[in-house]
Amino acid sequence: MDPIFHSKAEELRDRWIGLLAPTPDAEGYTQLDINHWVSRATFDAFALAGFSYSLNVIQNEDHPLYLAYKKMFDMAINKGQTLMGFLEIYMPWLTYLPTEVNRQVNASKKIILDAGNELIREKRQALLKGLDEEKGPGNGGRDLLSLLIKSNLEETSPKQRLSDAELLAQIHSFLFVGSDSVSLSILWTLYELSHNIPLQTRVRDEILAARQASPGQTANDAAALPLLDAVVRECLRLTPPLQSTLRSAARDDIIPTEDGNGIKIRAGQLIHLPFEGMNIAKEIWGQDAWEFKPDRWFNLPETAKRTPGLVSNLMTFSIGPHSCPGVHFAIMEMKAFLAELISSFEFAPVPKKRILKGNVMVTRPFVAGEWDKGTQMPMLIRPYSPQPSTEA
Repeated sequence: MDPIFHSKAEELRDRWIGLLAPTPDAEGYTQLDINHWVSRATFDAFALAGFSYSLNVIQNEDHPLYLAYKKMFDMAINKGQTLMGFLEIYMPWLTYLPTEVNRQVNASKKIILDAGNELIREKRQALLKGLDEEKGPGNGGRDLLSLLIKSNLEETSPKQRLSDAELLAQIHSFLFVGSDSVSLSILWTLYELSHNIPLQTRVRDEILAARQASPGQTANDAAALPLLDAVVRECLRLTPPLQSTLRSAARDDIIPTEDGNGIKIRAGQLIHLPFEGMNIAKEIWGQDAWEFKPDRWFNLPETAKRTPGLVSNLMTFSIGPHSCPGVHFAIMEMKAFLAELISSFEFAPVPKKRILKGNVMVTRPFVAGEWDKGTQMPMLIRPYSPQPSTEA
């Protein structure tokens, strides 16, 4: 997976270089909406790594599958800001009403389902051919969908096999949720670094020094790039892509509490899990919990060390049997893109453009006073040029 992420990161770098060159300002900066480009790049990378499906949307965003997902993203954003979007949480049957929004969503779903079914059919045929030839597991692809289908084919118990509908759900959630959340995490990390130039410089110096010391080094070696690792953790702590989630109680139960009394819940009752709230609680993370300080990860408070979480004492990816299955995949992609972009460009905020966090399914960036333009993250970017050495 790592080589794919690095390859796509380099492709995005080259695309940006082509866009930045013609119109820099006096300091060499060009304003670019990085939200649009990072979203395209992570979608491209997820499709290739997850399904060996080459969409090439970094170069051309006209692929029907990408456009279908993009429309779904836009619909999700718009619905999240309406009363109807709120009511659908509690009354899911509203999604079946013949509204214009639902018609557009259903049209996009059909494109996605058709593409998914074709992908499953092709993968299964390729793997069955390998099984027939070798009388055992074929070599097949190493992408996630191939591995899922291969596991299905090798499973002897029908009850343990995933149906095609379940495989399609995996494809959908992987692309829709996975690529979007990783894209947002990369965006918010670059946002924080653009507002802290000394920290941005430290991270860049670390990446370049590691590459010089070991040219084959990948961005996912936490030991070689401890500051980049801390920056990624801190962004996931302060701005989790999914601010919170809901869980429905399967039966009457009691949630244990420190005082021993517990909280009684009824079957069907909705439980709100505030990931962001737990990640920035001052009684856990300290009085500076609301600030972006990656160095905290080199000396965490004891209270934070005792906090449960799937990764790094964080609730960002939830916990337990319903936690995010693609957490390591996501962090690997984040680091690959950040290492390439930070080492290639310098980032600065656009004057008089205030970026706000909008909780629309996930934590998206908006420009203050420009809500009608949708999700944006304008940023000043210029190619990084090492300063000449002052040593004699």
